[in-house]
Amino acid sequence: MEVKIIETGEIEYLNAIDFATGVDWTQDLIGNHNGFIDPIDDGGFDYLEEEDVYLCQQDIYDWWNDIIFKLNYISEIEYNADGEFLEELKEYWGNDLEDEVEGKLQIIKEYIDEDYYA
Repeated sequence: MEVKIIETGEIEYLNAIDFATGVDWTQDLIGNHNGFIDPIDDGGFDYLEEEDVYLCQQDIYDWWNDIIFKLNYISEIEYNADGEFLEELKEYWGNDLEDEVEGKLQIIKEYIDEDYYA
Protein backbone atom coordinates (compact mmCIF):
# COMPACT_ATOMS: atom_id res chain seq x y z
CA MET A 1 0.00 0.00 0.00
CA GLU A 2 1.47 3.31 -1.08
CA VAL A 3 1.41 5.95 1.68
CA LYS A 4 2.21 9.65 1.51
CA ILE A 5 3.46 11.13 4.78
CA ILE A 6 1.75 14.42 5.64
CA GLU A 7 4.74 16.05 7.32
CA THR A 8 7.31 15.28 4.61
CA GLY A 9 5.36 14.52 1.43
CA GLU A 10 7.51 11.40 1.01
CA ILE A 11 6.05 8.17 -0.33
CA GLU A 12 6.45 5.07 1.83
CA TYR A 13 5.03 1.55 1.57
CA LEU A 14 3.15 -0.78 3.90
CA ASN A 15 2.93 -4.43 2.84
CA ALA A 16 1.46 -7.11 5.10
CA ILE A 17 2.06 -10.41 3.30
CA ASP A 18 0.50 -13.78 4.09
CA PHE A 19 3.43 -16.16 3.58
CA ALA A 20 1.14 -19.15 2.99
CA THR A 21 -0.63 -17.53 0.04
CA GLY A 22 1.57 -14.62 -0.98
CA VAL A 23 -1.43 -12.30 -0.68
CA ASP A 24 -0.87 -8.68 0.34
CA TRP A 25 -3.57 -8.00 2.95
CA THR A 26 -2.46 -4.57 4.13
CA GLN A 27 -5.69 -2.76 3.31
CA ASP A 28 -7.77 -5.50 4.95
CA LEU A 29 -5.62 -5.29 8.09
CA ILE A 30 -5.82 -1.52 8.37
CA GLY A 31 -9.51 -1.46 7.46
CA ASN A 32 -10.35 -4.11 10.05
CA HIS A 33 -8.81 -1.85 12.69
CA ASN A 34 -10.71 1.32 11.63
CA GLY A 35 -7.75 2.86 9.84
CA PHE A 36 -9.95 4.06 7.00
CA ILE A 37 -12.82 5.16 9.26
CA ASP A 38 -10.94 7.14 11.91
CA PRO A 39 -10.27 10.77 10.96
CA ILE A 40 -6.73 11.44 9.77
CA ASP A 41 -6.01 13.60 12.83
CA ASP A 42 -7.09 10.67 15.04
CA GLY A 43 -4.82 8.02 13.55
CA GLY A 44 -6.59 7.27 10.30
CA PHE A 45 -5.72 7.28 6.62
CA ASP A 46 -7.25 9.36 3.82
CA TYR A 47 -7.21 8.18 0.23
CA LEU A 48 -5.98 10.73 -2.32
CA GLU A 49 -7.68 9.57 -5.50
CA GLU A 50 -5.83 12.02 -7.75
CA GLU A 51 -2.46 10.59 -6.58
CA ASP A 52 -3.65 7.02 -5.92
CA VAL A 53 -2.00 7.02 -2.48
CA TYR A 54 -3.08 6.94 1.14
CA LEU A 55 -2.24 9.92 3.32
CA CYS A 56 -1.31 9.69 7.01
CA GLN A 57 0.80 11.25 9.72
CA GLN A 58 4.40 10.09 10.24
CA ASP A 59 3.75 8.59 13.67
CA ILE A 60 0.79 6.59 12.33
CA TYR A 61 2.89 5.26 9.46
CA ASP A 62 5.69 4.35 11.89
CA TRP A 63 3.25 2.49 14.16
CA TRP A 64 1.70 0.51 11.28
CA ASN A 65 5.12 -0.16 9.74
CA ASP A 66 6.33 -1.66 13.02
CA ILE A 67 3.18 -3.79 13.45
CA ILE A 68 3.30 -5.01 9.84
CA PHE A 69 7.00 -5.87 10.10
CA LYS A 70 6.21 -8.02 13.14
CA LEU A 71 3.13 -9.58 11.52
CA ASN A 72 5.16 -10.54 8.46
CA TYR A 73 7.74 -12.18 10.73
CA ILE A 74 4.98 -14.07 12.58
CA SER A 75 3.40 -15.13 9.28
CA GLU A 76 6.71 -16.54 8.06
CA ILE A 77 7.24 -18.43 11.33
CA GLU A 78 3.67 -19.81 11.22
CA TYR A 79 4.16 -20.88 7.61
CA ASN A 80 7.24 -22.91 8.56
CA ALA A 81 6.01 -24.15 11.96
CA ASP A 82 4.20 -27.34 12.78
CA GLY A 83 2.83 -29.34 15.68
CA GLU A 84 2.18 -27.94 19.12
CA PHE A 85 4.10 -24.74 18.44
CA LEU A 86 1.92 -23.87 15.44
CA GLU A 87 -1.27 -24.63 17.38
CA GLU A 88 -0.17 -22.40 20.25
CA LEU A 89 0.53 -19.52 17.85
CA LYS A 90 -2.78 -19.88 16.02
CA GLU A 91 -4.79 -20.10 19.24
CA TYR A 92 -3.35 -16.95 20.83
CA TRP A 93 -5.62 -13.89 20.64
CA GLY A 94 -4.75 -10.61 22.30
CA ASN A 95 -6.99 -7.82 23.58
CA ASP A 96 -6.04 -5.67 20.59
CA LEU A 97 -3.73 -5.86 17.59
CA GLU A 98 -0.63 -4.70 19.42
CA ASP A 99 -1.24 -7.10 22.32
CA GLU A 100 -1.79 -10.00 19.92
CA VAL A 101 1.42 -9.27 17.99
CA GLU A 102 3.51 -8.91 21.15
CA GLY A 103 1.98 -12.08 22.64
CA LYS A 104 2.78 -14.13 19.55
CA LEU A 105 6.32 -12.74 19.48
CA GLN A 106 6.71 -13.84 23.11
CA ILE A 107 5.53 -17.37 22.22
CA ILE A 108 8.06 -17.46 19.36
CA LYS A 109 10.85 -16.19 21.64
CA GLU A 110 10.07 -18.82 24.28
CA TYR A 111 9.92 -21.56 21.64
CA ILE A 112 13.23 -20.49 20.09
CA ASP A 113 14.89 -20.27 23.52
CA GLU A 114 13.58 -23.73 24.52
CA ASP A 115 14.58 -25.23 21.18
CA TYR A 116 17.99 -23.58 21.30
CA TYR A 117 18.80 -24.70 24.84
CA ALA A 118 17.29 -28.20 24.53
